[in-house]
Amino acid sequence: MLAGSAKYRNLKLFDFPQSNYDPLPVVWMGIEDRNDYGRYRLVAETGGSTQMMLLDKTQGEVFKVYDDGNNNTVVTLPKINSYVCIGGINPSDGSEVYKLSVKGK
Repeated sequence: MLAGSAKYRNLKLFDFPQSNYDPLPVVWMGIEDRNDYGRYRLVAETGGSTQMMLLDKTQGEVFKVYDDGNNNTVVTLPKINSYVCIGGINPSDGSEVYKLSVKGK
């Protein structure tokens, strides 16, 4: 099959111009899995906000970084069993797990 067919439509990139719907031009990129579910999104407005999202197999948000274009940034891990690990903590190795750990402390 050729690129662009149903088998090869996993990466989508759009560059939307300014419009009545959105006054700022927007670049939008998405990666879809083989079931055509979105798994990654990047949206950037020219001179405005930027957001990057990872989605799970049910389209639920797993991770999101949002910058409003005015130096205000929010990182979101919305699922209850989310962890922030810094310094090599591995929740799957049986060691004690922290909601936030810096070098194991």
